[in-house]
Amino acid sequence: MNSILSEVVAPTLAIVVLMATGATLLRWVIRARSRPGSGEDESQRVTALEDEVHLLTSQMAELAERLDFAERVLAERRERKLGAGQ
Repeated sequence: MNSILSEVVAPTLAIVVLMATGATLLRWVIRARSRPGSGEDESQRVTALEDEVHLLTSQMAELAERLDFAERVLAERRERKLGAGQ
């Protein structure tokens, strides 16, 4: 069972940590860009931020799908072990 956890949950947890780090960095970049005097055209900045938000949304959806899959795999293996023990 510990092997299953390390094979499925650990990589999923690593992805969650990376996504949280990416979101934090994105927030930092947004704040840095929003300061006056940045020189970047406002509409280009908004477009770039929208693209980044879209990318993060897509990555979070993929992460949720992977987590659901990992949970199903763990549940199936747990059920097989319980069924074999009876």
